[in-house]
Amino acid sequence: MAKPRFRIQHILVLTAVIAVFITVWLAIQNAIATRTIVAIDLPAKKRVRVIQTFGGEPFDTKVYFDAGDGQWGFYYYEHEDWYWNKADVQSDGETISIMRGGRSTIQLNTQTGACIVERLDGQRHEYKSPVYYTNSLPGSNEP
Repeated sequence: MAKPRFRIQHILVLTAVIAVFITVWLAIQNAIATRTIVAIDLPAKKRVRVIQTFGGEPFDTKVYFDAGDGQWGFYYYEHEDWYWNKADVQSDGETISIMRGGRSTIQLNTQTGACIVERLDGQRHEYKSPVYYTNSLPGSNEP
């Protein structure tokens, strides 16, 4: 019986399989990592962030606002959200509109702290102020 030989073709196939596995693994790790979708720094030390974390069903999305006092308040967006890879931002001075898929989905008044969230599924929530305050943001070393 002939002994099987290990040839260069075998090495190439093994290398290709390993490369595909690593690429898929890295893509999954990137998709489930905490990511900042929007980061805006405004005058008077005001800051706005839209952050999505893996662990909802499948993603948890929140809008964070620092009114200039160093405290982050957040507005609930969705805990059963889909992957949000980008957003467009428009501002009329006082109000920041965050667009998702070409549609305004978040309107935040940076003077009053009021926020309107209109999700893509039609749910609408109006907040007069953030629902909770925290000193830090998820997945960030930003104070």
